[in-house]
Amino acid sequence: ADLQTANVSLLDEKAHQEELIRKLAEAHNQLLQSEKMASIGQLAAGVAHEINNPIGFVNSNLGTLKHYITDLLRALSVYEANEGELTAETREELAELKRQIDLVYLRADVDNLLTESMEGMQRVKRIVQDLKDFSHVDEAEMQLADLEKGLDSTLNVVWNELKYKAEVVKEYGGIPQILCMPAQLNQVFMNLLTNAGQAIEKQGRITIRTGQEGDN
Repeated sequence: ADLQTANVSLLDEKAHQEELIRKLAEAHNQLLQSEKMASIGQLAAGVAHEINNPIGFVNSNLGTLKHYITDLLRALSVYEANEGELTAETREELAELKRQIDLVYLRADVDNLLTESMEGMQRVKRIVQDLKDFSHVDEAEMQLADLEKGLDSTLNVVWNELKYKAEVVKEYGGIPQILCMPAQLNQVFMNLLTNAGQAIEKQGRITIRTGQEGDN
């Protein structure tokens, strides 16, 4: 009887130890995942910080260049208005130069080029901001966060993985902010979106939907 009691006790202890080992392994995996998420967040924040500086001065330079080009074209128009005062030979030389550089097309296209470049810089700025929003590297505590904004920033971060094979449909319900760790939720969103893209063989649709029922 004593032996049987001891065996039962040993089996209970073994089961308890196995449960502790399982919990320890689970905690270890969570720690590894947390470290991985922190590394990803720091990397994203670092990249965003490094890109911010050149974006700032290139964007500023483009704005200044647009003003300069506008002024140069105004000056050119004044010169053209007074071409009649030049000699016939000089007017002929100028006409030939205009044909060579295709001045009519250049004048029309230069503004389009600058506008497109400035729009491109704004897109880069949005991507950098999305990287910063995605990482939340300095925000390790629980806080109120807009999950729809988090979904948008995460979607932009992983867009390159999706754009060739998936149409993304957003059906947002305008949910209120919730108390959470946004960087960790953004990591979950990233995994879900990436997995959804990988599950599509050729062409498909990914629907992202948010909603609220009572306090849920």
